[in-house]
Amino acid sequence: MAYQGALIGCGHISRKQLWAWEQNENTRHQAWFRQLKKLLDDGALGVPHYARFEERSRNSLPTPTFDEQPNLQEMPRLIVYEMGVHYLDTARYLFGEAETVYACIRRVSPYIAGEDLMVLLVTFGDLDCLVDVNWYSVTEPGPEVAWGPMRVEGRQGTARLGRDGVLTLYTDQGQ
Repeated sequence: MAYQGALIGCGHISRKQLWAWEQNENTRHQAWFRQLKKLLDDGALGVPHYARFEERSRNSLPTPTFDEQPNLQEMPRLIVYEMGVHYLDTARYLFGEAETVYACIRRVSPYIAGEDLMVLLVTFGDLDCLVDVNWYSVTEPGPEVAWGPMRVEGRQGTARLGRDGVLTLYTDQGQ
C-alpha cells in the first residue's frame, strides 16, 4: 500500500531557531556518547569530518503506536520536537556549536498531524553531520539498545555505534 506524504518543510534553519531546539540534554549523557566524546577529545579519530545519526522505528505506520503518549499523534511538529532536540543537542555536545542547519521534514503517515521523517544536514566547521530519522520504517530485527546506528569518521579512524549500544573504533591498525 502506498502512502503519499505531505512536505511539511525544507530549508535553512537560523541559529536562533536552532538554539530553541537545543534545550534538552539527557541523550548526551548516555554511556556510548560520553565514551565517543572522550575518543574525540583524545584525538583517537584524528580530525573528524563526517558524522551520521540514524534512527528507524515503526511508530506512525501502519497505525500510530503512541499508547503511552497519545498526544503525539496530534502534534504539528512531531519528530522535530520529540527527537530532533536530542540529536541536535548530542551533536552539539560532541562537535561544538553548529554553523548551519538544513532540514527536510515530511509527513508520510496519513494518521498523524506532524512529520515522521526528518533529514538534517548540520555543519560544525569542517565537519558535516547528517541526522536521518523516521518513524514509519519497518526496522531490522535484533537488539535495539541505542536508538540507531551512529558513526563519526576522522582522518585517523572511524567510531561506529551499533543499535546494540556497542561503540567500536576502527583504525588502520584494526579494531
